[in-house]
Amino acid sequence: MNWRIASNPWIMILAVVVSGGVVSIWLAPSSPENQARPLIDFPAESTNESKGTGTQSARGYLGPQACAECHLPIFQSFAKTGHAAASSVARPEELQKSLPSNPHRVVLTPDSINVDLEIRPEGAFQTAVATSGQSRFEHTERFDIVIGSGKMGHTFMFWKGPRLYQLPVGYVSITNEWCYSPGFPKERASFSRPIDARCLECHITFAQVAADDPYSFDRDSLIYGVSCESCHGPGQRHVEYHKSNPDSASAQFVINPAKTSRERQIDVCSLCHAGGGVKDLRTNAFSFCPGDPLENHLRTKTVDKITVMGPHSNDQFLRLSQSRCFTESDRLVCTTCHNPHSFERNNTAHFSKRCQTCHSAEACGKSSELGTLIRDNCVDCHMRKAGMELHEMGFFSEGTASGATLMRDHWIRVPKNANDGDHSLFAILAPQARERLKQLQIEFALDSAGEVQRLHWPAGLPTQELVLLRTFSKLQDLDLSGQSLDQAAWDIVLQLKQVRRLGLSKTRLSDRHIKQLTRLIRLRHLDVSACPQVTDESIADLESFVVLESVDLRETSVSSAGIERLRINRPGCNIRH
Repeated sequence: MNWRIASNPWIMILAVVVSGGVVSIWLAPSSPENQARPLIDFPAESTNESKGTGTQSARGYLGPQACAECHLPIFQSFAKTGHAAASSVARPEELQKSLPSNPHRVVLTPDSINVDLEIRPEGAFQTAVATSGQSRFEHTERFDIVIGSGKMGHTFMFWKGPRLYQLPVGYVSITNEWCYSPGFPKERASFSRPIDARCLECHITFAQVAADDPYSFDRDSLIYGVSCESCHGPGQRHVEYHKSNPDSASAQFVINPAKTSRERQIDVCSLCHAGGGVKDLRTNAFSFCPGDPLENHLRTKTVDKITVMGPHSNDQFLRLSQSRCFTESDRLVCTTCHNPHSFERNNTAHFSKRCQTCHSAEACGKSSELGTLIRDNCVDCHMRKAGMELHEMGFFSEGTASGATLMRDHWIRVPKNANDGDHSLFAILAPQARERLKQLQIEFALDSAGEVQRLHWPAGLPTQELVLLRTFSKLQDLDLSGQSLDQAAWDIVLQLKQVRRLGLSKTRLSDRHIKQLTRLIRLRHLDVSACPQVTDESIADLESFVVLESVDLRETSVSSAGIERLRINRPGCNIRH
């Protein structure tokens, strides 16, 4: 047992309670007013050495390396995907990369409980440290298995005999932080959460489960990652047949989901992406085979139970099933948009092209406003990302950083109102707009938050691309000198309410345009030099600017009298003429 007493046990331990295979350590209260409470619990040493003699033992799973022998390009591409990384053996050298220090302490309760993460020569470990007065108790378990692709983070498991348990501290990618995992009791360090076969079924390809205990596994049987056989079925008969019949051109004893019905294709994904936990199993975990009706294996959630998105992706099919794209089509399946053999995460342009196999960009109601931008990003408007704060998901530690993880909503729909997407539409498209600026070789500068703050639009570029500017909500310094602005381009300029410095030198500017520029209520610096159509008629409008601090009127038709009038009525304004 990996625990030790660091002081006089008669002083420290009030009780050691063993119940249901779980050991709970109760520490004596450090002061009379504090009540005794269990600060650490962990599984008792198991005597069950079952090797999993259930029906799964003859299923014929081989692992993805067996597929690589004949399908190497597909295997190499798939190995980069999130499904391939859904689980793995814990490697200390990889864990070390995300630890701020070695050891690194996660504080659960400042007065009594911490968890230390440490890389040692013999492996990586989590050690819970509980203190009460001068007493101290420690319990240590090894990082054995990593769960999660890393998109959101990782959780970790350890072996205790043939059983798996979840370690209390996990890693959150979005904040680069180690903290207590969701669902654990906040008042103690718990090592007693067992992992059942249904939980494991959605993170690994196969595990041989004990016939009499859904919490016991044969360690050597685990096939990590959600890999080839998760979608194509056990590969042993397929491999044996084709090694014996190398000239056979027709794949035997393997399922190609694309050649099954729409329902059976969706079932393969719905095993893990349509809800349904251990209480919903109708057969044993790991007994579902692609091509079988999922309803015979698992009772999935219904649409009325999915009102909000959760931290898992187990609601994605149910969200999708509410979409008109799904209900009005008899062909749309998960792989219409997702290629399970390729890493495509965050490639919005790539996914948007798949939208446009059915929908034209010109048919979008925002096409006239967004121009070319709309071709590269359908999904951020019609499949919004929903943010969940870490504390809402159940992650916590003393001083947990504020942060939200974003999950893509698979309910495809048109935003109904401004708050549902239209209001932030241009901000949504900002990443694509920045990439477009680079393609056009347009000079721009970013602020400390990575937002476009300053931009020079070179003469000669098509002004229809000016729609890009509407996506940059923090743009303050804009130089459009030398441009020939048509009415559509000018209308875009007038919508940039956040701009503080505007360069319009050598543009076809007139007194009418100066009057319209008064709408830019934050404008402080204006350059209209070399615009001969600007005359004394603009003086009254220049006087009415809210916060104008400087104006360049060189090579305009403004007279000396007009300059003097402006100087008198706008004292403090720097006037170049």
